[in-house]
Amino acid sequence: MNDQGGIVDDVIVFRQATQFLLVVNAASRKNVLTHVQRYAVGVTHVEDQSDSTGLIALQGPKAVELVGSILGSAITQLPSFGWMKTAWNESELMVSRTGYTGEDGVELMLDWKHTSSLWKGLIADGQTFGVKPCGLGARDTLRLEARLPLYGHDISSSTTPIEAGMKRFVVLEERDFLGSRILREQVERGVERKLIGFYLEGRQIPRPGYSLYVDKQRVGTVTSGTLAPALNRGIGLAYVPPEAAAAGSLQLDVRGKRIPVTVHKGSFLKLQNVD
Repeated sequence: MNDQGGIVDDVIVFRQATQFLLVVNAASRKNVLTHVQRYAVGVTHVEDQSDSTGLIALQGPKAVELVGSILGSAITQLPSFGWMKTAWNESELMVSRTGYTGEDGVELMLDWKHTSSLWKGLIADGQTFGVKPCGLGARDTLRLEARLPLYGHDISSSTTPIEAGMKRFVVLEERDFLGSRILREQVERGVERKLIGFYLEGRQIPRPGYSLYVDKQRVGTVTSGTLAPALNRGIGLAYVPPEAAAAGSLQLDVRGKRIPVTVHKGSFLKLQNVD
């Protein structure tokens, strides 16, 4: 976080003995590097390895089994967010049980020069598992169905973890840290806006930038939205005042037409059992 409690980036930190590996959003890498270099007291060396590192995310119910069949069964024993190192074509390969889809799976990091051969190997050996290549469009739909926030849309340097519903990721009781004063004030006094999830009954699509209303008053803006293939309905995220979220009368403006929306807590995939 920054000194105003805003989110500089959402990262995964892996501890490797006395070293730490930060996996950051590609678009945020320079900001994160500057931030860490400025505030990481006692750190002797910080290195950006982005240009020399490749990453492949293999996600889905058979992903771990597939990678284990290629790289060894020990990978199948990794817990969520666990990691290990192995080798691929004489290159060190880091395997972590992480992802950004809401599915089980792994992310594979190695020297970028060997990324292509690993990709081809996964595609070839994965045919019996039904593996298919996919791009950022598919990933974005999956992460939204699982209600995972996207940096630059649902969270940013001007939003705090409290506003974004991510209080579980910060510990406010033990010590002070950058932005902690702002967060404590928000917990004590409440926030002026909060990130909500919502869905539509029909197939209208809540696009980012669409406005939300209570009666005639505009109360918020969609930050992420799509037609969810797993649910066959529109879903989205938006910031609105807490009282608007509880009003039960939110409406989405879709090209001049007001569509009622229903506020939903947690993963949208829970809606699969809702008629």
